[in-house]
Amino acid sequence: MPVKAGIQLLLFQKDGLFNMNRRLFIHLFLGIFLFSGCYYSKIGVWTPEDRKTMEHFYRSVRANKEYLRIVKSGDSRRKFTYEERMELRRQAAIAETEARRVLDHPETLNKMHPDLHDRYRDEYLRALELTVRNFDFPDYDTALASDNLYNSYTQWYEDHLSEIKIPKETK
Repeated sequence: MPVKAGIQLLLFQKDGLFNMNRRLFIHLFLGIFLFSGCYYSKIGVWTPEDRKTMEHFYRSVRANKEYLRIVKSGDSRRKFTYEERMELRRQAAIAETEARRVLDHPETLNKMHPDLHDRYRDEYLRALELTVRNFDFPDYDTALASDNLYNSYTQWYEDHLSEIKIPKETK
C-alpha cells in the first residue's frame, strides 16, 4: 500500500474514531442535560416567577404578623378602638389578598413542600377569609373556626419547617 494511501487510511480511522467519540460525547451531554432538567424541576430551581410569588408569601406573613401584634398589644379583655379595628381588618385583608396571589402560582408552594399548597389554601387562606368576614359580620363560631384553622396551619408549618425549601434570596 502506498504511503499516501496508508496515511489517508490512518487519518480516516482517526477521523472516524474522533466522530464516534464526538457523537458519544454529544449523546452523553444531552442525556445528562435532559436528566438534570427533570431532576432540577423536581427539587425546585427557583424561577423569577417563584421569587415574585415568594414576595407575596412574605407580604402576607408580614401583614398577618402585624395583625397579631396589634391583637396581642394589650389586655385580652380590652375593647379595641374603632381605628384599631379598622387597622386590624386592613392588615387581615392585606394578608388575605397577598395569600391569594401566592395561590395563583401553586407550583411555587409545591416546590417548597408537596403538602404546602393544600395546607396554605385550606387552612391559612381560609382562616384569613374568615377573619376578614368576621370583621364585617361578627360571629363567635366564625372567629373560633378561623383560630382553629390558623392554629392547625401554623402547627403543621412549624412541624415541617426543616422540610420546607425556601429560596435563600427571599429568606
